[in-house]
Parts: sequence; C-alpha cells; structure tokens
Amino acid sequence: MKKLDLRIGYLELSLAQICLSINIIFGKMLAPVYPIAGLLALRFFIGFSIIALYLVLPSTTEIYSEIKRMRKTEWVILFLKAVCGGFLFNVLTLYGLQYTTATQTSIVHSTLPAFVALFSFLILKEVLTKQKLFSIGLCVFGILLLSIKNAAIPDESELYGLFFVFLALVPASLFTIFSKMINTSLKPLTAVMLMNLINTFLFLPLMLREECALFYTASVLEWLKIFIYSVSGSLLFFIFWYRGVARTTASTASLFIGITPITTSLFAYCFLQEPLSIFELFGMLSVMASIFIGTLQPSFFRSQKV
Repeated sequence: MKKLDLRIGYLELSLAQICLSINIIFGKMLAPVYPIAGLLALRFFIGFSIIALYLVLPSTTEIYSEIKRMRKTEWVILFLKAVCGGFLFNVLTLYGLQYTTATQTSIVHSTLPAFVALFSFLILKEVLTKQKLFSIGLCVFGILLLSIKNAAIPDESELYGLFFVFLALVPASLFTIFSKMINTSLKPLTAVMLMNLINTFLFLPLMLREECALFYTASVLEWLKIFIYSVSGSLLFFIFWYRGVARTTASTASLFIGITPITTSLFAYCFLQEPLSIFELFGMLSVMASIFIGTLQPSFFRSQKV
C-alpha cells in the first residue's frame, strides 16, 4: 500500500475518533433529558436523510443498481455491522453515560485496541508483531494514566454505568472486524446510508414504547445539540472510519481509538467542566506515542538495526 494512502487512512481514522468524542459529549448532555430509543432513532434517521438527499436525488438509478449488485453475504455483514456499530454500541453507551462521566466512558472505550487485536488474531488471522503488541501495551498504559484521577472506588451507580460502557466494547470490536471481513462493492457513503436506515428501523419499535413528547417541546438550541449528535455519530464517524479502516489493518486501525479519551477529556474540560489532571496529560502523550509507534512501517525498524 502506498505511503500516501496510509497517511490519508490515518487522518481519516483520527477524524473518526474526534467525531466519536463529539458524539460522546453531546450524548452526555442529551441522554439524561430524552428517551434513549427515541434519541437514537432520531439520530440515525437524520443521518440517513442527509446522505439520501445527497446520493439518491441526483442519481437514483445508479444507487439502485449499486444496491442490487450486493451479494447475500454483503447484506449479512452490513446488517451485523449496523447492529454492532449502531444499535448495541449506542444503547449500551448511552445507558452507561447516565451514570458515569464522559471522560470515564472514553477511557473504558479506549481499551478497544486490545480487544480488536485479539479478535483480529482469532477471526482474521492477522499477525500480532512485537511492534504491534508493544504499541498496544503503551496505549493501555496511557489509558491507565488517564484513569488515575478516577482511581477512587466508584459508587454503585457508577459501577452500573461502567458495566454498560464495558459491555459496549464487544460490539464495537466486532464492528471493526466485520469492516475487514469482506470486500464490498458498495461505496462508503452508500454503506453508511444503508446502516443508518437499518438502525432507524431497529430503534423505531423501541421508540414507540417511550414517551417522546419532550422532542416536540425542545428549544432551537436543544435541536442543534441533537443535530450535532446525529451528524457526528451517524454520518461523519462512519464515513471517516469506513474509509480509514479500508486503507490499513484492523489492529492498526484500533490504535487510533486511543485518540478518543484525549479529545473527549479536552472537550469535557471545555464544555462539561470535568477536571483535567497532570496524569491525564501524561496519559495522552503515552497514547499518542503508541499510535506513532504502531503506525511506523516495519522497514523503519529494520533500518535502525546496527
């Protein structure tokens, strides 16, 4: 793979994690106020509508032909990606965010590199080199530093929230694995549109069981928050991650998940007034170092040998 393609992929993976951080921050603001199923159904419907207006209206025939060419295995993988990356991950994360902080949530989510590396080894048969294992270990070390300020024993409600956030790691890991399992003929935007549509239908039955009158009385500012929450999580994250993961391996892509606690901690400090400690700053540097080491080409290490 060309170096330029890799660098573009790394940039796209980084932007995906920044979008995820924005999504976590606005999810923290909205989850205590609005019913979760209704919020997520609205989020995915907004994401679907924006892409559909962009894609379908100018070239309906081309999009129809693209979808018609999909094989059964592609539909199965796409559905599993939608369930894991959309339905399960977001339900578990939003329930967890009601009982824990945005920073704690991002810290737990950032242990994903270890999970994805394990699944990549077991399912995709990717080789775990010493370089990759070292970079993952450095990433986990950085995340531990990020969590030092939260080292006090959490109360019962925090444990309840962290339990749901931790469970979200499994579908999030599988989402990355499924992204690498099959070479789809779909363009990234078409795949994201279909995943948003699938998740909209998955959440609609749950939405009908909730009291959603609060959405009718929401202010313009609240609707702006909902819009940013929807676009960052259901549109931009999927587009950047889908494109970025196609340019590299699943285990390398997982290292960029370490960006999430950095940007989330910074955003939480700025917008939610959550404190930022010196340990978190050192942890951020460690995570960034792990990404730098993990993305270096093996030829670099060979050239350093005496």
